[in-house]
Amino acid sequence: MSLTVTAYRVLIELDEELDDERLAFGDTIHDYNFAEALPRDVLFVPIGWDPAVPSAQKLLDDDFEQVDFFVLILWDRWPAGAKEAYEFALKCRDDPAMPMRHVMPFFKAVEPRQLSDPGPGLEEVLRLKDKLEAERRTRFESFATLDTFRSRLRWHLSRWLIEHETGQRTGAPEHIEYGLELQRQAMLDQAEEVYLQAIKRLGDRSPSREHIVAYGNLGAIYRRRRKFAEAEEMFHKALDLSQELERPRGIAASYGGLGLLHLRRNDLDKAEEVYRCALDVEIELGRGRAMAWVYENLALVQDLRGDHEKAEELRRLARAVGEEAEYPEGELFPDDI
Repeated sequence: MSLTVTAYRVLIELDEELDDERLAFGDTIHDYNFAEALPRDVLFVPIGWDPAVPSAQKLLDDDFEQVDFFVLILWDRWPAGAKEAYEFALKCRDDPAMPMRHVMPFFKAVEPRQLSDPGPGLEEVLRLKDKLEAERRTRFESFATLDTFRSRLRWHLSRWLIEHETGQRTGAPEHIEYGLELQRQAMLDQAEEVYLQAIKRLGDRSPSREHIVAYGNLGAIYRRRRKFAEAEEMFHKALDLSQELERPRGIAASYGGLGLLHLRRNDLDKAEEVYRCALDVEIELGRGRAMAWVYENLALVQDLRGDHEKAEELRRLARAVGEEAEYPEGELFPDDI
C-alpha cells in the first residue's frame, strides 16, 4: 500500500555566529516530524541549517520560489544577503501563485548595554522590529534562550500542520492557536474575539481541550482587565470541564488562574485555598516547575498577610524543588493540558 506524504520546505536564514540556533532549528523540525507531522502524513524539510546545504542567498538564484516557510533570525545585525532574502520571501508570500505560506522573523535578545549604544547594525534590526510591531501584519517572535526558540518554533510548526489539515490559514479567527498568539502579543481585544468565536464554533459538541483553553484564557484576559466577576465565571467553566474530562493540568491551571484572581481582589483566604488545591494536583503530577510557581504564590499570600517567616518557609520549598518557577507572569492559560 502506497503512502502519500506532503512535504513542506522550511528555509532558515541567520548569522553564521548563531550555530546553536542553526542546529536547534534542524533538530526541532526533525523531532517534530517524528512526533507529530509524519504520523499525520506531513514532512517539514529544514533547509539552511546544514553548512553543506546552499544558503538562502544561493537559493534566490535557484529554487527559492519552491520554499513554503521562511524563518529569519536576527541578532545584532543583518547577515549578508539576509535582507534581500527576507524581502523576496515577503513578495513570494503575497503572491498567490507562489507556495510561500509564512515569513517568520525571530529576534534574539541582545545585552542591555548594546541597546544604550546600538550602533548602525543593531539599529537596523531594531527598526524592523519596531516596524513589525506598528504594522501588526507580519508576526514575529523574540527569544533569549535556546529553549524558548525551540518552543516557539515548535508552536509554529504545529500551527502550520493545522493549516495543512484544515486547508485554512490559522489566522482565521476560529482557531484557538491564533488566539494564544494574539494574547502573547498583548492584543487582548482580538484574542478575546477569537476565543468567543471558537466557543461559538464548537457549539454543542462534546466538551474538549479547546473549550478549556478558550475559557481559561478568557478568564486570564478578563482578570487582566479587572473584570473579576467575568474572569471568575470563565475560570470555573475551565475548572468544571477539566474535572469532567479528567485533565489534571487543566484543573491545576484553573485553580492557579483563580488564585491570581483572588490575589488581585485581595481575598487572601480564597487565594490560599485554591493555590493549595493547585499544589495538590501538581505534587501528584510531579511537575517541579509548576510546584515552584504555586509555592512562590503561596509565599506572596503570606507576605501580604505580614507573616514573612511563613513566606520564607514557602520560598525554601520552592527552591527545594530545584527548578525555576513556571508561568511567572501567570497571564496565559496553558494549552498543553
